[in-house]
Amino acid sequence: MRDGRPRTRTAHTSTNPPGAPDDVTLSGCVASEEAVTIHVALEVDGETVYERSVDGAFDLLLDGGARVAIETCWQTRVASELEPMRTAETWKRLAKHPDARGVESHAPGPHVRVALLRRVLRPGAAVVVRGAVAEYAIEQETQARYRVAARHAPSPKRLVASAITPERAEAASTMGRRGVAARAGGVVARAGGAVLAVTALLLFVRWVVLWPPELAIAKVASLRASAGAACAMHLAFWLSVVLQRPGSTARLLPRFVGANRRPLGSQLVAGLVVFGVVASLALGAGGALMLEKLLDTGDPTASGRNGRPLLESAWLPAAFLWVCSTCGILGLCLRERGEARLAALFRDHGDGWTVREGVLEEGELTISVHVNGHGRSATRHWSSEIDGALTIASDGETLTVRTAGIAWGIDTVACAPEQRGERWTVGPGAAVAIAGRLGHGTNLLARGPESLVVVATPCTCSVGASLVRGLWLRRAVLAVAVGGAVSAIVLAYAGG
Repeated sequence: MRDGRPRTRTAHTSTNPPGAPDDVTLSGCVASEEAVTIHVALEVDGETVYERSVDGAFDLLLDGGARVAIETCWQTRVASELEPMRTAETWKRLAKHPDARGVESHAPGPHVRVALLRRVLRPGAAVVVRGAVAEYAIEQETQARYRVAARHAPSPKRLVASAITPERAEAASTMGRRGVAARAGGVVARAGGAVLAVTALLLFVRWVVLWPPELAIAKVASLRASAGAACAMHLAFWLSVVLQRPGSTARLLPRFVGANRRPLGSQLVAGLVVFGVVASLALGAGGALMLEKLLDTGDPTASGRNGRPLLESAWLPAAFLWVCSTCGILGLCLRERGEARLAALFRDHGDGWTVREGVLEEGELTISVHVNGHGRSATRHWSSEIDGALTIASDGETLTVRTAGIAWGIDTVACAPEQRGERWTVGPGAAVAIAGRLGHGTNLLARGPESLVVVATPCTCSVGASLVRGLWLRRAVLAVAVGGAVSAIVLAYAGG
Protein backbone atom coordinates (compact mmCIF):
# COMPACT_ATOMS: atom_id res chain seq x y z
CA MET A 1 0.00 0.00 0.00
CA ARG A 2 1.25 3.46 -0.95
CA ASP A 3 -0.45 6.77 0.11
CA GLY A 4 -3.37 4.81 1.44
CA ARG A 5 -4.27 3.46 -2.01
CA PRO A 6 -4.24 -0.27 -2.67
CA ARG A 7 -2.05 -1.75 -5.42
CA THR A 8 -2.51 -5.12 -7.07
CA ARG A 9 -0.19 -7.20 -9.32
CA THR A 10 -1.64 -9.58 -11.86
CA ALA A 11 -0.12 -11.73 -14.63
CA HIS A 12 -1.32 -11.79 -18.22
CA THR A 13 -0.04 -13.45 -21.39
CA SER A 14 0.46 -11.94 -24.78
CA THR A 15 1.93 -13.24 -28.01
CA ASN A 16 3.15 -9.87 -29.28
CA PRO A 17 3.21 -7.01 -26.78
CA PRO A 18 3.89 -3.63 -28.32
CA GLY A 19 7.51 -2.53 -28.30
CA ALA A 20 8.87 -5.88 -27.14
CA PRO A 21 11.85 -7.39 -29.00
CA ASP A 22 11.39 -10.47 -31.15
CA ASP A 23 14.81 -11.98 -30.35
CA VAL A 24 16.21 -12.15 -26.83
CA THR A 25 19.15 -13.79 -25.09
CA LEU A 26 18.59 -15.42 -21.70
CA SER A 27 21.01 -17.10 -19.32
CA GLY A 28 20.11 -19.45 -16.54
CA CYS A 29 20.03 -23.06 -15.38
CA VAL A 30 18.22 -26.00 -16.91
CA ALA A 31 15.27 -26.82 -14.63
CA SER A 32 14.21 -30.23 -15.90
CA GLU A 33 13.93 -33.51 -14.08
CA GLU A 34 15.82 -35.47 -16.74
CA ALA A 35 18.51 -34.77 -19.31
CA VAL A 36 17.13 -33.24 -22.51
CA THR A 37 18.54 -34.29 -25.89
CA ILE A 38 18.81 -31.32 -28.26
CA HIS A 39 21.13 -32.60 -31.01
CA VAL A 40 21.92 -36.00 -32.51
CA ALA A 41 24.54 -37.21 -34.98
CA LEU A 42 25.15 -40.53 -36.72
CA GLU A 43 28.72 -41.73 -37.25
CA VAL A 44 29.85 -44.59 -39.47
CA ASP A 45 33.54 -45.55 -39.53
CA GLY A 46 34.43 -42.41 -37.60
CA GLU A 47 32.74 -40.02 -40.06
CA THR A 48 29.54 -38.11 -39.43
CA VAL A 49 26.99 -39.09 -42.08
CA TYR A 50 24.06 -37.09 -40.69
CA GLU A 51 23.35 -34.72 -37.84
CA ARG A 52 20.50 -32.47 -36.80
CA SER A 53 18.98 -30.68 -33.87
CA VAL A 54 15.85 -32.31 -32.51
CA ASP A 55 12.61 -31.07 -31.04
CA GLY A 56 12.82 -30.76 -27.30
CA ALA A 57 11.54 -28.71 -24.40
CA PHE A 58 12.81 -27.70 -20.98
CA ASP A 59 12.42 -24.90 -18.46
CA LEU A 60 15.12 -22.30 -18.00
CA LEU A 61 15.42 -20.97 -14.46
CA LEU A 62 16.58 -17.34 -14.57
CA ASP A 63 18.63 -15.63 -11.88
CA GLY A 64 15.60 -13.78 -10.57
CA GLY A 65 13.67 -17.01 -10.05
CA ALA A 66 11.45 -16.73 -13.11
CA ARG A 67 10.97 -19.74 -15.39
CA VAL A 68 10.91 -19.58 -19.17
CA ALA A 69 9.74 -22.52 -21.30
CA ILE A 70 12.35 -23.25 -23.98
CA GLU A 71 11.53 -25.13 -27.16
CA THR A 72 14.14 -26.48 -29.58
CA CYS A 73 13.69 -27.42 -33.23
CA TRP A 74 15.73 -28.62 -36.19
CA GLN A 75 16.98 -25.05 -36.80
CA THR A 76 18.44 -24.65 -33.31
CA ARG A 77 22.23 -24.24 -33.37
CA VAL A 78 23.95 -26.22 -30.64
CA ALA A 79 27.44 -25.24 -29.50
CA SER A 80 30.06 -27.96 -29.69
CA GLU A 81 31.16 -27.09 -26.14
CA LEU A 82 28.25 -29.22 -24.96
CA GLU A 83 29.82 -32.61 -24.35
CA PRO A 84 28.31 -35.39 -26.49
CA MET A 85 27.15 -38.76 -25.17
CA ARG A 86 28.31 -41.60 -27.40
CA THR A 87 26.54 -44.92 -27.91
CA ALA A 88 28.06 -47.48 -30.33
CA GLU A 89 26.11 -50.51 -31.53
CA THR A 90 24.90 -52.19 -34.70
CA TRP A 91 22.04 -50.26 -36.22
CA LYS A 92 19.64 -53.13 -35.52
CA ARG A 93 20.13 -52.60 -31.79
CA LEU A 94 20.67 -48.86 -31.89
CA ALA A 95 17.41 -48.30 -33.77
CA LYS A 96 15.55 -49.08 -30.53
CA HIS A 97 17.10 -46.06 -28.82
CA PRO A 98 14.54 -43.24 -28.40
CA ASP A 99 16.92 -40.62 -29.84
CA ALA A 100 17.76 -42.74 -32.89
CA ARG A 101 14.53 -41.62 -34.53
CA GLY A 102 16.19 -38.31 -35.34
CA VAL A 103 18.74 -39.97 -37.66
CA GLU A 104 16.81 -42.99 -38.96
CA SER A 105 16.32 -41.30 -42.35
CA HIS A 106 20.06 -41.91 -42.99
CA ALA A 107 20.30 -45.27 -41.28
CA PRO A 108 22.63 -47.94 -42.74
CA GLY A 109 21.98 -51.67 -42.96
CA PRO A 110 21.03 -53.45 -39.74
CA HIS A 111 24.42 -55.21 -39.54
CA VAL A 112 26.52 -52.00 -39.77
CA ARG A 113 28.11 -50.80 -36.54
CA VAL A 114 27.38 -47.12 -35.98
CA ALA A 115 27.72 -44.56 -33.23
CA LEU A 116 24.98 -42.24 -31.99
CA LEU A 117 26.23 -38.94 -30.57
CA ARG A 118 23.76 -36.98 -28.46
CA ARG A 119 24.31 -33.52 -27.04
CA VAL A 120 22.21 -33.22 -23.93
CA LEU A 121 21.36 -30.61 -21.34
CA ARG A 122 21.60 -32.00 -17.85
CA PRO A 123 19.52 -30.64 -14.94
CA GLY A 124 21.28 -27.65 -13.41
CA ALA A 125 23.49 -26.95 -16.44
CA ALA A 126 24.22 -23.24 -16.92
CA VAL A 127 23.44 -22.22 -20.50
CA VAL A 128 22.77 -19.18 -22.66
CA VAL A 129 19.73 -19.41 -24.93
CA ARG A 130 19.05 -17.08 -27.83
CA GLY A 131 15.80 -17.19 -29.73
CA ALA A 132 12.46 -15.71 -30.69
CA VAL A 133 9.84 -15.09 -28.03
CA ALA A 134 6.71 -17.10 -28.78
CA GLU A 135 4.74 -15.92 -25.75
CA TYR A 136 5.11 -13.19 -23.18
CA ALA A 137 4.10 -12.98 -19.55
CA ILE A 138 3.20 -9.36 -18.88
CA GLU A 139 3.31 -8.15 -15.33
CA GLN A 140 0.77 -5.42 -15.06
CA GLU A 141 1.05 -3.07 -12.13
CA THR A 142 -2.16 -1.18 -11.45
CA GLN A 143 -2.69 1.67 -9.04
CA ALA A 144 -6.13 3.08 -8.15
CA ARG A 145 -5.36 6.57 -9.36
CA TYR A 146 -7.50 8.68 -11.60
CA ARG A 147 -6.35 8.84 -15.25
CA VAL A 148 -3.07 7.04 -14.62
CA ALA A 149 -2.30 4.37 -17.20
CA ALA A 150 -1.21 0.94 -16.08
CA ARG A 151 2.49 0.15 -16.53
CA HIS A 152 3.46 -3.01 -18.44
CA ALA A 153 6.76 -4.83 -18.06
CA PRO A 154 6.89 -7.56 -20.73
CA SER A 155 8.96 -10.65 -19.97
CA PRO A 156 9.32 -13.86 -21.99
CA LYS A 157 7.24 -16.85 -21.01
CA ARG A 158 7.98 -19.20 -23.93
CA LEU A 159 11.00 -19.04 -26.24
CA VAL A 160 11.83 -20.89 -29.46
CA ALA A 161 15.61 -21.33 -29.30
CA SER A 162 17.80 -20.46 -32.27
CA ALA A 163 21.10 -21.12 -30.44
CA ILE A 164 22.12 -22.81 -27.19
CA THR A 165 25.59 -22.44 -25.71
CA PRO A 166 27.19 -22.94 -22.29
CA GLU A 167 27.72 -19.90 -20.15
CA ARG A 168 31.08 -18.13 -20.43
CA ALA A 169 32.48 -19.73 -17.28
CA GLU A 170 31.74 -23.13 -18.74
CA ALA A 171 33.02 -22.24 -22.20
CA ALA A 172 36.27 -20.95 -20.75
CA SER A 173 37.13 -24.45 -19.61
CA THR A 174 36.42 -25.75 -23.14
CA MET A 175 34.11 -28.69 -22.92
CA GLY A 176 33.79 -29.32 -19.19
CA ARG A 177 35.60 -32.43 -18.03
CA ARG A 178 38.01 -32.39 -20.95
CA GLY A 179 39.08 -28.91 -19.86
CA VAL A 180 39.91 -30.21 -16.38
CA ALA A 181 41.85 -33.12 -17.86
CA ALA A 182 43.68 -30.74 -20.20
CA ARG A 183 44.69 -28.47 -17.33
CA ALA A 184 45.94 -31.49 -15.35
CA GLY A 185 47.87 -32.72 -18.39
CA GLY A 186 49.28 -29.22 -18.91
CA VAL A 187 50.62 -29.14 -15.35
CA VAL A 188 52.33 -32.51 -15.82
CA ALA A 189 53.83 -31.41 -19.15
CA ARG A 190 55.11 -28.16 -17.67
CA ALA A 191 56.61 -29.94 -14.66
CA GLY A 192 58.36 -32.51 -16.86
CA GLY A 193 59.53 -29.78 -19.24
CA ALA A 194 60.98 -27.79 -16.35
CA VAL A 195 62.97 -30.80 -15.12
CA LEU A 196 64.35 -31.52 -18.59
CA ALA A 197 65.15 -27.84 -19.23
CA VAL A 198 67.14 -27.63 -15.98
CA THR A 199 68.95 -30.87 -16.88
CA ALA A 200 69.90 -29.49 -20.30
CA LEU A 201 71.17 -26.28 -18.71
CA LEU A 202 73.29 -28.16 -16.15
CA LEU A 203 74.83 -30.36 -18.84
CA PHE A 204 75.62 -27.27 -20.95
CA VAL A 205 77.41 -25.71 -18.01
CA ARG A 206 79.23 -28.95 -17.20
CA TRP A 207 80.42 -29.78 -20.72
CA VAL A 208 80.97 -26.30 -22.15
CA VAL A 209 81.31 -23.58 -19.52
CA LEU A 210 83.14 -25.41 -16.70
CA TRP A 211 85.20 -27.81 -18.81
CA PRO A 212 88.65 -28.35 -17.22
CA PRO A 213 91.46 -26.51 -19.07
CA GLU A 214 93.69 -29.60 -19.08
CA LEU A 215 91.05 -31.46 -21.12
CA ALA A 216 90.39 -28.58 -23.54
CA ILE A 217 92.24 -30.04 -26.50
CA ALA A 218 91.46 -29.73 -30.20
CA LYS A 219 90.22 -33.31 -30.62
CA VAL A 220 87.47 -32.89 -28.04
CA ALA A 221 86.40 -29.39 -29.15
CA SER A 222 84.03 -30.61 -31.87
CA LEU A 223 82.37 -33.07 -29.49
CA ARG A 224 81.93 -30.41 -26.82
CA ALA A 225 80.56 -27.89 -29.33
CA SER A 226 78.03 -30.34 -30.77
CA ALA A 227 76.96 -31.50 -27.31
CA GLY A 228 76.54 -27.88 -26.20
CA ALA A 229 74.46 -27.08 -29.27
CA ALA A 230 72.25 -30.10 -28.54
CA CYS A 231 71.82 -28.95 -24.94
CA ALA A 232 70.88 -25.45 -26.13
CA MET A 233 68.33 -26.91 -28.54
CA HIS A 234 66.83 -29.07 -25.77
CA LEU A 235 66.76 -26.14 -23.36
CA ALA A 236 64.86 -24.01 -25.87
CA PHE A 237 62.38 -26.78 -26.71
CA TRP A 238 61.59 -27.65 -23.11
CA LEU A 239 61.25 -23.97 -22.26
CA SER A 240 58.59 -23.75 -24.97
CA VAL A 241 56.81 -26.66 -23.26
CA VAL A 242 56.96 -24.87 -19.91
CA LEU A 243 55.72 -21.60 -21.44
CA GLN A 244 53.19 -23.20 -23.81
CA ARG A 245 49.65 -21.95 -24.20
CA PRO A 246 46.92 -23.83 -22.30
CA GLY A 247 46.04 -27.15 -23.90
CA SER A 248 48.75 -26.89 -26.57
CA THR A 249 51.90 -28.86 -27.29
CA ALA A 250 54.91 -26.53 -27.13
CA ARG A 251 52.88 -23.83 -28.90
CA LEU A 252 53.46 -20.20 -27.98
CA LEU A 253 50.88 -18.72 -30.40
CA PRO A 254 47.31 -19.62 -31.41
CA ARG A 255 46.45 -21.82 -34.38
CA PHE A 256 45.94 -19.52 -37.37
CA VAL A 257 44.17 -20.38 -40.61
CA GLY A 258 42.86 -18.59 -43.62
CA ALA A 259 39.12 -18.78 -44.25
CA ASN A 260 38.33 -22.28 -45.55
CA ARG A 261 42.03 -23.15 -45.81
CA ARG A 262 44.23 -25.56 -43.91
CA PRO A 263 46.22 -24.26 -40.93
CA LEU A 264 49.52 -22.56 -41.66
CA GLY A 265 52.64 -24.65 -41.09
CA SER A 266 53.67 -28.10 -42.24
CA GLN A 267 54.40 -31.55 -40.93
CA LEU A 268 57.97 -31.20 -42.20
CA VAL A 269 58.73 -28.44 -39.70
CA ALA A 270 57.23 -30.44 -36.84
CA GLY A 271 59.23 -33.44 -38.03
CA LEU A 272 62.47 -31.46 -37.83
CA VAL A 273 61.78 -30.53 -34.20
CA VAL A 274 60.78 -34.07 -33.21
CA PHE A 275 63.80 -35.58 -34.99
CA GLY A 276 66.16 -33.10 -33.37
CA VAL A 277 64.83 -33.72 -29.86
CA VAL A 278 64.44 -37.50 -30.03
CA ALA A 279 67.44 -38.40 -32.19
CA SER A 280 69.83 -36.25 -30.15
CA LEU A 281 68.86 -38.23 -27.06
CA ALA A 282 69.30 -41.59 -28.78
CA LEU A 283 72.36 -40.83 -30.90
CA GLY A 284 74.02 -38.46 -28.45
CA ALA A 285 74.35 -41.05 -25.70
CA GLY A 286 77.74 -42.12 -27.06
CA GLY A 287 79.10 -38.58 -27.00
CA ALA A 288 77.75 -38.02 -23.48
CA LEU A 289 79.48 -41.18 -22.24
CA MET A 290 82.76 -40.06 -23.82
CA LEU A 291 82.63 -36.64 -22.17
CA GLU A 292 81.76 -38.11 -18.79
CA LYS A 293 84.59 -40.66 -19.11
CA LEU A 294 87.05 -37.86 -19.82
CA LEU A 295 85.80 -35.89 -16.82
CA ASP A 296 86.03 -38.90 -14.52
CA THR A 297 89.56 -39.90 -15.56
CA GLY A 298 90.93 -36.42 -16.22
CA ASP A 299 93.09 -38.01 -18.90
CA PRO A 300 92.63 -36.99 -22.58
CA THR A 301 94.27 -40.24 -23.64
CA ALA A 302 91.76 -42.42 -21.79
CA SER A 303 90.72 -45.59 -23.61
CA GLY A 304 87.35 -47.25 -23.99
CA ARG A 305 86.40 -50.88 -23.45
CA ASN A 306 87.98 -51.89 -26.75
CA GLY A 307 91.31 -50.47 -25.68
CA ARG A 308 91.33 -47.63 -28.21
CA PRO A 309 91.60 -43.98 -27.15
CA LEU A 310 88.15 -42.43 -26.80
CA LEU A 311 88.97 -39.36 -28.87
CA GLU A 312 89.88 -41.40 -31.95
CA SER A 313 86.19 -42.08 -32.63
CA ALA A 314 84.80 -38.84 -31.13
CA TRP A 315 84.04 -37.46 -34.60
CA LEU A 316 81.18 -39.95 -35.10
CA PRO A 317 78.91 -38.89 -32.19
CA ALA A 318 79.92 -35.28 -32.85
CA ALA A 319 78.66 -35.56 -36.44
CA PHE A 320 75.39 -37.14 -35.31
CA LEU A 321 74.85 -34.42 -32.70
CA TRP A 322 75.55 -31.66 -35.23
CA VAL A 323 72.92 -33.09 -37.59
CA CYS A 324 70.34 -33.47 -34.80
CA SER A 325 71.04 -30.04 -33.32
CA THR A 326 70.87 -28.31 -36.69
CA CYS A 327 67.54 -29.97 -37.54
CA GLY A 328 66.06 -29.15 -34.14
CA ILE A 329 67.13 -25.49 -34.14
CA LEU A 330 66.00 -25.02 -37.75
CA GLY A 331 62.62 -26.55 -36.88
CA LEU A 332 62.22 -24.23 -33.89
CA CYS A 333 62.99 -21.21 -36.08
CA LEU A 334 60.52 -22.23 -38.79
CA ARG A 335 57.81 -23.43 -36.40
CA GLU A 336 55.00 -20.90 -35.91
CA ARG A 337 56.71 -18.47 -38.29
CA GLY A 338 53.42 -17.83 -40.12
CA GLU A 339 51.56 -17.52 -36.82
CA ALA A 340 54.11 -14.97 -35.60
CA ARG A 341 53.59 -12.88 -38.74
CA LEU A 342 49.84 -12.71 -38.12
CA ALA A 343 50.17 -12.22 -34.37
CA ALA A 344 52.43 -9.22 -35.01
CA LEU A 345 49.47 -7.53 -36.72
CA PHE A 346 47.84 -7.05 -33.30
CA ARG A 347 50.14 -4.14 -32.56
CA ASP A 348 49.89 -0.52 -33.63
CA HIS A 349 51.04 -0.27 -37.26
CA GLY A 350 49.60 3.15 -38.04
CA ASP A 351 47.98 4.04 -41.38
CA GLY A 352 44.52 3.36 -40.00
CA TRP A 353 45.40 -0.13 -38.74
CA THR A 354 43.66 -0.67 -35.40
CA VAL A 355 42.91 -3.44 -32.94
CA ARG A 356 39.63 -3.95 -31.09
CA GLU A 357 38.69 -6.49 -28.45
CA GLY A 358 35.33 -7.84 -27.36
CA VAL A 359 33.25 -10.95 -26.67
CA LEU A 360 31.93 -13.35 -29.30
CA GLU A 361 28.13 -13.42 -29.23
CA GLU A 362 27.34 -15.53 -32.29
CA GLY A 363 29.35 -17.84 -34.51
CA GLU A 364 31.70 -20.75 -34.04
CA LEU A 365 35.28 -21.28 -35.26
CA THR A 366 36.52 -24.84 -35.69
CA ILE A 367 39.78 -26.50 -36.75
CA SER A 368 39.79 -30.27 -37.27
CA VAL A 369 42.41 -32.85 -38.14
CA HIS A 370 41.34 -36.25 -39.44
CA VAL A 371 43.72 -39.20 -39.74
CA ASN A 372 43.35 -41.37 -42.83
CA GLY A 373 44.96 -44.79 -43.03
CA HIS A 374 47.04 -46.68 -40.50
CA GLY A 375 50.68 -47.03 -39.56
CA ARG A 376 53.24 -45.59 -41.96
CA SER A 377 50.57 -44.90 -44.57
CA ALA A 378 48.56 -42.66 -42.23
CA THR A 379 47.97 -39.11 -43.45
CA ARG A 380 46.56 -36.11 -41.59
CA HIS A 381 43.89 -34.01 -43.28
CA TRP A 382 43.30 -30.54 -41.84
CA SER A 383 40.08 -28.62 -42.28
CA SER A 384 38.68 -25.40 -40.87
CA GLU A 385 35.31 -23.71 -40.91
CA ILE A 386 33.35 -20.83 -39.46
CA ASP A 387 29.79 -21.70 -38.53
CA GLY A 388 27.52 -18.70 -38.99
CA ALA A 389 28.30 -15.00 -39.05
CA LEU A 390 30.57 -13.63 -36.33
CA THR A 391 28.80 -11.18 -34.06
CA ILE A 392 31.07 -9.48 -31.51
CA ALA A 393 30.18 -7.15 -28.64
CA SER A 394 32.89 -4.50 -28.30
CA ASP A 395 32.81 -1.24 -26.32
CA GLY A 396 29.04 -1.06 -26.28
CA GLU A 397 28.74 -1.81 -30.02
CA THR A 398 27.81 -4.94 -31.92
CA LEU A 399 30.25 -5.73 -34.69
CA THR A 400 29.39 -8.07 -37.55
CA VAL A 401 32.34 -9.74 -39.30
CA ARG A 402 31.90 -11.09 -42.80
CA THR A 403 33.98 -14.24 -42.82
CA ALA A 404 34.84 -14.31 -46.54
CA GLY A 405 38.59 -13.87 -46.99
CA ILE A 406 39.49 -13.22 -43.36
CA ALA A 407 42.45 -14.78 -41.57
CA TRP A 408 41.58 -16.12 -38.16
CA GLY A 409 42.98 -18.04 -35.26
CA ILE A 410 41.69 -19.85 -32.22
CA ASP A 411 43.39 -20.37 -28.90
CA THR A 412 41.83 -23.31 -27.10
CA VAL A 413 42.24 -24.95 -23.73
CA ALA A 414 41.57 -28.51 -24.89
CA CYS A 415 40.77 -30.39 -28.04
CA ALA A 416 37.79 -32.67 -28.54
CA PRO A 417 39.13 -36.16 -29.29
CA GLU A 418 37.38 -37.98 -32.10
CA GLN A 419 37.69 -41.55 -33.26
CA ARG A 420 40.07 -40.69 -36.09
CA GLY A 421 41.27 -37.22 -35.23
CA GLU A 422 40.84 -34.14 -33.08
CA ARG A 423 38.79 -30.96 -33.16
CA TRP A 424 39.38 -27.51 -31.66
CA THR A 425 36.35 -25.24 -31.31
CA VAL A 426 35.71 -21.77 -29.92
CA GLY A 427 32.15 -20.50 -29.66
CA PRO A 428 30.00 -17.78 -28.05
CA GLY A 429 31.36 -16.30 -24.85
CA ALA A 430 34.94 -16.35 -26.05
CA ALA A 431 37.22 -13.33 -25.85
CA VAL A 432 37.97 -11.90 -29.32
CA ALA A 433 40.48 -9.50 -30.84
CA ILE A 434 40.16 -8.01 -34.33
CA ALA A 435 42.99 -6.37 -36.27
CA GLY A 436 42.62 -4.45 -39.53
CA ARG A 437 41.60 -1.17 -41.05
CA LEU A 438 38.33 -1.21 -39.20
CA GLY A 439 37.21 2.39 -39.62
CA HIS A 440 34.14 3.50 -37.70
CA GLY A 441 31.54 1.08 -39.08
CA THR A 442 30.14 -2.01 -37.41
CA ASN A 443 30.06 -4.21 -40.52
CA LEU A 444 33.60 -5.49 -41.05
CA LEU A 445 34.95 -7.31 -44.08
CA ALA A 446 38.32 -8.22 -45.57
CA ARG A 447 39.31 -6.03 -48.51
CA GLY A 448 42.59 -7.76 -49.29
CA PRO A 449 44.85 -10.66 -48.25
CA GLU A 450 45.30 -10.71 -44.47
CA SER A 451 43.62 -7.32 -44.21
CA LEU A 452 41.29 -8.51 -41.45
CA VAL A 453 42.46 -10.92 -38.74
CA VAL A 454 40.30 -12.35 -35.94
CA VAL A 455 41.56 -14.30 -32.93
CA ALA A 456 39.23 -15.94 -30.38
CA THR A 457 40.07 -17.67 -27.12
CA PRO A 458 37.86 -19.20 -24.42
CA CYS A 459 40.32 -17.96 -21.79
CA THR A 460 39.20 -14.86 -19.91
CA CYS A 461 42.14 -12.66 -20.84
CA SER A 462 43.18 -9.79 -23.08
CA VAL A 463 43.75 -11.45 -26.45
CA GLY A 464 46.01 -8.70 -27.76
CA ALA A 465 48.25 -8.79 -24.67
CA SER A 466 48.39 -12.59 -24.89
CA LEU A 467 49.56 -12.43 -28.52
CA VAL A 468 52.27 -9.88 -27.74
CA ARG A 469 53.44 -12.04 -24.85
CA GLY A 470 53.58 -15.07 -27.13
CA LEU A 471 55.71 -13.17 -29.64
CA TRP A 472 58.23 -12.17 -26.98
CA LEU A 473 58.37 -15.71 -25.60
CA ARG A 474 59.02 -17.09 -29.08
CA ARG A 475 61.88 -14.66 -29.57
CA ALA A 476 63.32 -15.61 -26.19
CA VAL A 477 63.15 -19.34 -27.02
CA LEU A 478 64.86 -18.82 -30.38
CA ALA A 479 67.52 -16.65 -28.73
CA VAL A 480 68.28 -19.47 -26.29
CA ALA A 481 68.56 -22.04 -29.10
CA VAL A 482 70.66 -19.99 -31.53
CA GLY A 483 72.65 -18.08 -28.91
CA GLY A 484 73.39 -21.24 -26.95
CA ALA A 485 74.65 -23.07 -30.03
CA VAL A 486 76.91 -20.16 -31.05
CA SER A 487 78.23 -19.83 -27.47
CA ALA A 488 79.00 -23.56 -27.38
CA ILE A 489 81.06 -23.29 -30.57
CA VAL A 490 82.97 -20.24 -29.35
CA LEU A 491 83.70 -21.62 -25.87
CA ALA A 492 84.64 -25.10 -27.11
CA TYR A 493 87.06 -24.00 -29.84
CA ALA A 494 88.43 -21.03 -27.87
CA GLY A 495 89.50 -23.40 -25.09
CA GLY A 496 90.89 -25.98 -27.54
